[in-house]
Amino acid sequence: TEILARYPSIFFFQAEDGIRDAQESRGLGDVYKRQPLFTASNEDQEPTLSPETEKNLMKVLRLVLNAEVEGEYLRQRLSKRRLFSVHEAFRAIDRNEKGFITSEQFRKLLEDYGIFTSTKDIQHLMQRFDKDKDGRVSYAEFTQEMTPKTTKI
Repeated sequence: TEILARYPSIFFFQAEDGIRDAQESRGLGDVYKRQPLFTASNEDQEPTLSPETEKNLMKVLRLVLNAEVEGEYLRQRLSKRRLFSVHEAFRAIDRNEKGFITSEQFRKLLEDYGIFTSTKDIQHLMQRFDKDKDGRVSYAEFTQEMTPKTTKI
């Protein structure tokens, strides 16, 4: 709230392509417009999201929730398949049989199925699976992520 008292509106820059930066433009010749992220008239008031920010926040939250529901649905479908084994899936990815999966092994697996990813995509995948943040996915971590979290969706 101290920051809000000093700066009643906090702004971000938005390029025509929709990419936003809180500090400045990317310097790629995009036309940026300064838009309020939220405003507050004094310290006692809670910040109020601008209509565009609120709309975009709801879109992001909806996408995240939909992705979670879809992921859970797929985990449940896999777990019900008689021929699917989490252990065998782990072994198929851990081709060098070291007992863990690396980001490179994820990338290679996806490429083998025609899915070409960016480094950032692989980093996000690793963040999802690598619970202890040691740079590799153990069998326990893989199992935890692949096991359904609910009984029914």
